[in-house]
Amino acid sequence: MISRKSILFGSLALAALAACTRQSPETGQADLVLRDGAIYTVDAKRSWQEAVAIADGEIIYVGSNQGATAFTGPGTRVVDLKGRMVLPGLQDAHIHPISGGVEASACDLNNLSGLPEYRATIAEYAAANPDVEWILGGGWLMSVFGPGGSPSKTILDELVAAVDDVLAHLGGDHVQHGRPDVHGA
Repeated sequence: MISRKSILFGSLALAALAACTRQSPETGQADLVLRDGAIYTVDAKRSWQEAVAIADGEIIYVGSNQGATAFTGPGTRVVDLKGRMVLPGLQDAHIHPISGGVEASACDLNNLSGLPEYRATIAEYAAANPDVEWILGGGWLMSVFGPGGSPSKTILDELVAAVDDVLAHLGGDHVQHGRPDVHGA
């Protein structure tokens, strides 16, 4: 009968072997090699390397520039980082569940492609809800409005003259008021 310890040891040995195999030159050439950089590996030793090789969207090698040459072939794009840093996996993944619920149940501008669609949706919402004191909603993309990323008071006022408006952008970190004159034209 095989013990749990033997199964665990065997599994770890296979995992280690698979990891070593993935980083061997026999796995083929990389699609992309980044070299001459400051590659932070985020390993237990907090080590730094100078090159990374990527194939099919996965990292297949991290180490020295010399070691990366084993993964470089005629179809490999090689980028000289000139000492610049590569830091893996940083991303912002926070959410705003309450404002998301408000957006979904109010004037929802999510999944619209630009200012003409925003104008039409805000105008339709205002016409369908003539008695509301505030138009609540959001989901607009800041990039649509250029530098500063905010719709102007003028846009909101021309669409909805009789009520105060409040729109929040897609992430909910910014609020745009139409009236009173908080942000100006």
